[in-house]
Parts: sequence; structure tokens; C-alpha cells
Amino acid sequence: MKVIKENDFTSDTKVYFEHNIAIGGYTYLVIFGRHINGGFICVPNWKWGCEASDLQYSSGYNKEKLMAAGANEEVAEQIARYIEEWLEEN
Repeated sequence: MKVIKENDFTSDTKVYFEHNIAIGGYTYLVIFGRHINGGFICVPNWKWGCEASDLQYSSGYNKEKLMAAGANEEVAEQIARYIEEWLEEN
């Protein structure tokens, strides 16, 4: 089966940050960015990836998306808060 590129949204993508953070003695490589439909969060060393909001005051939404991707509630909340704090500062 041949793969056919339908659209190229590369110019609409942006990585805001890629940070290693520690939560409860574990390391999480968090990549947070924007794509054509909004935000995204990837934590490749835990095999998590999800849609996200790239707006301030959306940590609840991002927490829920991280939990759906496989993060436990505590870790999802901490990562979502980290992103929100980064957005507030930047």
C-alpha cells in the first residue's frame, strides 16, 4: 500500500519547550508544543502523547488528556501545572 501525503502542516507546528522534569523520583521528558489543531504534550520516555490546550488556565483539561494517555492522576496534575506555570512565565 502506498502512502500519499495529503497535507503539510509543518509551518504551523511549534515546540514551546522540551524539559526533563522529576516527579516522585521519576524523570519525565515533557515536550509541549502546538500543531494545526491546538496544543500537544508528548512524554516519549513513558510512551504518552495527547492533545492539549496551549492556553493559560487549562491545567484541568491537560490533566485529563494526560490521564487518558496513561499517566496517573498525580503525575498528570503535576505535568499540567508545570505547563501552566511555564505559560504564565512565558
